[in-house]
Amino acid sequence: MMIRRLIAVLSFTFLLGTALAQNDSHGPTLSLAQFQAQLDQLNSQVSDLETHPEKAETLRKSLPPSWSVNGGRQPVEVSSKFLDDALTSFQKEGPLDKKITLRELQTRLLAMRSGLDGYPEREATDAAMRKRLDDILAAREFSSVHGPSLFEVWMERVQAWIQKWWDKLFGSLNLTPPNISWLGRVFVWVVIVAGACVLALWLFRIYRRKPVEYVREIIPFAPSAKSWRIWLAEARAKAERSEWREAIHLSYWAGVSYLEAAGLWIPDRARTPREYLKEVEARDPKKPPFTALTRRFESVWYGSRRAHADDFDAALAELEKLGCQ
Repeated sequence: MMIRRLIAVLSFTFLLGTALAQNDSHGPTLSLAQFQAQLDQLNSQVSDLETHPEKAETLRKSLPPSWSVNGGRQPVEVSSKFLDDALTSFQKEGPLDKKITLRELQTRLLAMRSGLDGYPEREATDAAMRKRLDDILAAREFSSVHGPSLFEVWMERVQAWIQKWWDKLFGSLNLTPPNISWLGRVFVWVVIVAGACVLALWLFRIYRRKPVEYVREIIPFAPSAKSWRIWLAEARAKAERSEWREAIHLSYWAGVSYLEAAGLWIPDRARTPREYLKEVEARDPKKPPFTALTRRFESVWYGSRRAHADDFDAALAELEKLGCQ
């Protein structure tokens, strides 16, 4: 019996200690008016950091983990982590970043402070009143009210970057940084103009680029009227004289003569290379090598690419795949 009582007493003591420890981790319970006064005091202390940044650590250590605000049916816990994190970052930042951090922190504190005004009345606001407020804010006269634009946020980042490098280069000389607001704008416009110039040059080159003109090469007889072996022999003869362009030209007609003699199409002296290519069905195994041979012939014969021995060897390889052996 005594052992059970002892266990019960120890358990109660442990639970009480845990509850007290948890209670100590929070700040005191404040009324709505007291919490408003607390926010006003914090806003004043944050404003003072602009001239006395060394007080940031003292202010951070004085913060409770959270405030318990009794403003309605039950207390509401308000965390101070956002303020702790902002003050920690503030101590590591450069001068311009410090100003941005302080401005953002003051904006949040003021928003919290204004949000508490008339809190009890807002508790009783019904859906009809909320709809009426939304209708008022949706009116045209409020359409121009907005936060900082994406460009303005980016400008602040550019200025912070310039300030950071200024501090690195001239921080030890105690030189006063110049007014860099216009430098940021110049930098942005230089980037925009440079990008526009590159785009315009690219479009101009595309416009000036002449498409390959596929002229109908009319031979006095159907390609198959001359055996593909004769076409290929003439191509090899041109290759021996290093006339690679002519050699590839004759190699192509050797391939056309071979396919035409095999009955893939009706002979027609006026077809273009692309028209010959369309005559071969997609599922035909001869389609891939004939396509490669046609493209090589077009780039050398109709295009401006200079032919070499490797091009002729590649053309012979495609002919072998067609069956010209």
